[in-house]
Amino acid sequence: MNYFKIKPEELRDLLINTARLQCLEANGVDNWFGYMDNRETYIADVLDMSLDEIKENDLQFSDVADKWLQNYELIEEED
Repeated sequence: MNYFKIKPEELRDLLINTARLQCLEANGVDNWFGYMDNRETYIADVLDMSLDEIKENDLQFSDVADKWLQNYELIEEED
């Protein structure tokens, strides 16, 4: 398992956003018209790739998270 250094206020923001998303999804936001319509466009913008590349490689939010994770300092790595 890897451990990363993160500022408390950034961790707090992540936890707030997680709670918000879980609440929205628990209340059916995933059934709203237009939900996630711009997902591929958002991913393409963040990863600086074309929409075709995003679709061809079936890139998801996890790929965005992996890119962002590169911005964090690895403080401990375990096998």
